[in-house]
This record gives sequence, structure tokens and C-alpha cells, in this order.
Amino acid sequence: MSNNFGNDDLLLSGLIAMAESGATVGVTLYVNGSVITGELVSQKNYVKEIVRSLRSSMEHAFQENSGTILDALNTVGDMPNGSPKEEGEAVEFEFVHLSRAQCIQGGNWVPSNGIPWRGKLSAVDGFMVGQMSLD
Repeated sequence: MSNNFGNDDLLLSGLIAMAESGATVGVTLYVNGSVITGELVSQKNYVKEIVRSLRSSMEHAFQENSGTILDALNTVGDMPNGSPKEEGEAVEFEFVHLSRAQCIQGGNWVPSNGIPWRGKLSAVDGFMVGQMSLD
């Protein structure tokens, strides 16, 4: 069970703030017994990756309306990741976004090529800077 580690951790919040400003940082997260590794990215970059991966499926399934749906999804990337605590204070982040994320399962990283991943910051039990490798 999560202990809300992420919401109270200034180091992890600082790394997310760096990512929201455009930096990418390799991290390994511990979430409810799972180990997830990848590159911290901004919400905007995460949404761009999701839209890019959905584009061909959406165009095939929704043809005429796919552009409208994809544009609507893109607007999520422009929304703030969380909300300010009070006027003029720093944002309290709600989500953590990873690019090329992988989870260890049975001694292997899955998926092998990594995928975009989004999780609630409050679900993070622990983290380390750097991406983990089984090599």
C-alpha cells in the first residue's frame, strides 16, 4: 500500500519540476511493489508521445473525426500537472510521467522497447535517480 511518499518528497517533486521545464532525467520508481524505470518527462511530452502512438489507430477507427479527437487529447499536455498550493506558491504535482518506461517482470524488462507511462505521484513509495538495467 502506498504511503504518499511522492507528495511529501521535495527531491522527487524537484525532479518533476525539472522535467516539466523540459529536462529529461532517468529514474527508477517503486510503486506498490513494482519497479518501473524510464526517463522523467513533462506532461506535454508524455501527451505528445501518446498522441503519436495513437495517431494511426485513431485515423483508421474514426477517419473524419480523428483530427478533432487527437487535438482534444493534445490539449491535456497544455494543462498544468497538478495545482498551486496557494497563490504564488509552487505547483503541487499530481502525476509523474515517464518516457521509455519499463517494468521488471520475471527477471525481464517489459516491454522491451519501453512505453510512455503515467502514474499518480501519491502512489510512489520510493525512487532513485538513474534508470535501472538488468545487464
